Amino acid sequence: MNRSRGRRLKAYKELVKIIDNEIIPKSQDPSQVHNLNQLPALLFKLVKQIRTVQELKGKFTEPLNKLQHVFSELNQQRIPDELGVVAKVSKAFHFTVKDPNFGQYGIRDFQSFESCEPELESFLMAYGACLTAIETYHPITQSFAEHLKLCFSEFKLGWAELNSRMGLAYAALKGAGAPMHHCFCKTKENKKWQGIDVYKCSAFDVVEKYKMKAIFLIESPQEDVLKELLQQTRDNKAQCYLLLMGFHHRDLISAFPHVTSTKLSIPDYYQFCETFEVKLLCMNLNVQEVENCQKLIPAHYMA
Repeated sequence: MNRSRGRRLKAYKELVKIIDNEIIPKSQDPSQVHNLNQLPALLFKLVKQIRTVQELKGKFTEPLNKLQHVFSELNQQRIPDELGVVAKVSKAFHFTVKDPNFGQYGIRDFQSFESCEPELESFLMAYGACLTAIETYHPITQSFAEHLKLCFSEFKLGWAELNSRMGLAYAALKGAGAPMHHCFCKTKENKKWQGIDVYKCSAFDVVEKYKMKAIFLIESPQEDVLKELLQQTRDNKAQCYLLLMGFHHRDLISAFPHVTSTKLSIPDYYQFCETFEVKLLCMNLNVQEVENCQKLIPAHYMA
């Protein structure tokens, strides 16, 4: 028993060494990683190291391989077909997350994994850093985009992405044949997804431009960014549909009576844990208008 524990500890230390020395530099900003072009190979190296652990041999092979493949596709600016078994990450790897700390680096800031094998926790933290390095928080797939398009097909509205990082979600929706407006970022024109133009414009200015002629998509916004947008729509009585992906922000949203939230169930959504959701926020619509809006959504997409 002690010998087995010793072998596992040795393998775990080697795993951490790979992460610290080759992926996440301890001495630098945590948003930075080593060897950006080498990340797919390094993730493969981590998976290979995990497979040396006798207690994990044969377990989690499919989800580990799937995450590795999805990252490789995204790193080459190809939209993956589907997430499949890893769409619900915590379920695939048998863990829960308690008291997550949501910072600007997304899932790298989770501090309390419960019931998670230490090797898998380290892998997932490294995976989050790799996603951040390629400016991706949600690995968007073509399957997810196609379902999202179908969910809102009866709205007969084009999509506009707010505070985009590089236009991945926009590109996936466009690839699925959804009607599109434009993709926007507040601070700068970031690295772009191939074939996608990202325009500099604040979120509320975009809302003012399109109003009820668009569905606005915002992915993994920081709380202060979402709060500012909710305040501006309240103060200006701006009506709009906002699709929110990421942390649920329930306490924040509940503080704004002009917002009605409708939780959705979109297949192949990258749900890292239970606090990640897809929801439609209706701003400044009355009860009847919200009900009419909800009737346009197919029942199987309602959570």
